[in-house]
Amino acid sequence: MVWVLSAVVLVPLATGTLVVHHRLLGGVTRLDGAFAGLDHRPAEGAPGALDVMLVGVRRGEAATGTYGDLPLPWVGGARLEGVSLVHLAADRRSAAVVTIPLTARIQLAMAGPRPSSAVEAVESLTDVRVDHVAVVDWTALDALAADNGAPGLEPAVGRAGARAREQVDFLRHLAENTLHAEMRKQPWLVFQALDTVTDGLALDDEWSTWELTILGVSLRDLRSGDISFDVAAVS
Repeated sequence: MVWVLSAVVLVPLATGTLVVHHRLLGGVTRLDGAFAGLDHRPAEGAPGALDVMLVGVRRGEAATGTYGDLPLPWVGGARLEGVSLVHLAADRRSAAVVTIPLTARIQLAMAGPRPSSAVEAVESLTDVRVDHVAVVDWTALDALAADNGAPGLEPAVGRAGARAREQVDFLRHLAENTLHAEMRKQPWLVFQALDTVTDGLALDDEWSTWELTILGVSLRDLRSGDISFDVAAVS
C-alpha cells in the first residue's frame, strides 16, 4: 500500500509531463480538519519517519453485514472497508503496514462526523502519532489487483480479526504483483496503475503537493520485499 501514498507524483517525476500530473491530481480530494481539535496526542515518531493512517472504503455499495456496515460522513457516506497504519522508515528503505481489526469501537469512531475522530481513535488504540491520512477506494485496489494477476477481495463480511488477516494477505499479494521490475521499465504501465489507484483517493489537507513530491522521490527504490505486513493486536 505504500505506493498509494505517492501515487500522484511518481509518474510526473518520471515523465516530466504536466498533463499527466494534472490527470492524476484530478481524482484526488482533500479531507478538511483531519487533525482539528486533537490536543492530547502521542509523541512524535523518529525524525524523518512517517506514519500514515490508510482508510479503505467502498463507494456507492450497499452494506453487506455487521462488519463495515457504518457509512463515513466525512467521506461522502462511503462504507468502511479497512484501516491500516503505514510506517515509513526515516531512510525509506523499509515500510510496515499494520492492519487494525474493525472492532465495534473502531467502527463507531470512524463513523464520526469528522476525520479527526477517526485519527483520535487510532492514535488512542496504537499510541502512534498519525502524520497524515489517506483514503483509498477498495474497488480501485481490486481493479489494480485484477490488472496484475492478483486475487481480489470481496466486500467486508465476517469477524473483525479474520477479516483483517484476509486484508493483510490481499495487500501483500497486491504489493508483490504490482511492484515488479517490468512495470518500472514501462512508464505507461506505471501510469495505468496510478490512474486506477488515484480514482477516489483522498488526502488530508495538510499534506502539500511538495511533500508528496519529496515522498515519491524517496520511495523510488522501495520493493515489495522491503514491506512487512501484520495485524494489530486489539482487545
